[in-house]
Amino acid sequence: MGFRDMFEWDLEREAQERDVFFKLVHVTAGVYLWEFLVSLSFDASLLTRRRKLTFPTVISS
Repeated sequence: MGFRDMFEWDLEREAQERDVFFKLVHVTAGVYLWEFLVSLSFDASLLTRRRKLTFPTVISS
């Protein structure tokens, strides 16, 4: 592998890797957003004191 070989990239492979990374980032962000939205009502109930903060509640959240 010479110096010139370092700069001969396979552009189609690079595009495929970029697409896979792009999809992975979006799936990960979607899962994070879903978890945030699902737990939002629980956090709101703790802040408004509709739910009592107990030791098992601290462990589970």
